Amino acid sequence: MTFHGPQTTGALNPAELDNAELHNTEPDNAGLDNAGLDNTGRAPSASDLSTPADTSPGPGARWAVVPPTPRRPDLRTRLSRPCDGAVAVHVLGDVDTATAHRLQDLLRHRLASTARAVVLDLSAVDFLGVRGLTVIAHARHRAAVRGKTLAVTGTSPCVLRAFRAAGWADELPTHPDVERAVASLSPAR
Repeated sequence: MTFHGPQTTGALNPAELDNAELHNTEPDNAGLDNAGLDNTGRAPSASDLSTPADTSPGPGARWAVVPPTPRRPDLRTRLSRPCDGAVAVHVLGDVDTATAHRLQDLLRHRLASTARAVVLDLSAVDFLGVRGLTVIAHARHRAAVRGKTLAVTGTSPCVLRAFRAAGWADELPTHPDVERAVASLSPAR
């Protein structure tokens, strides 16, 4: 059996135990020879396969508790300057509870900069969760308070679905690409 993550030899705290996986360290085909025959020399029958296997550890079985491997949040961002006075924030990946704070920090800094407009390019977003929508709503508010423009561009089907669910389909103007978003910008006064 293959282990997923570091093997724990000491005691786990209860939180780790709740999320841990229990792995049998015995071979998966215990009791079968290389040809797939059991120790009597016959292949398993249909009735053998239809009965649930006993998953309890047998005598001498070794078990290991393996804590789950933490999922690395999948979000990448890149900045560009499509024209004077504007900055584009290109987002790639999932914008969810685990990653939205990174986008929020980036947008907060861009909206506090000297740029008159921020273009948020969501064309490469694979998932936009409620926390991501909240970040966009806060960025829109922050831009309005500072007299700046926030343009959203390159919306993928998952982003459009999230916008419809939030009731933003008609309220939030979107542009097909960064160039058209920049062309539509008027200087903030």
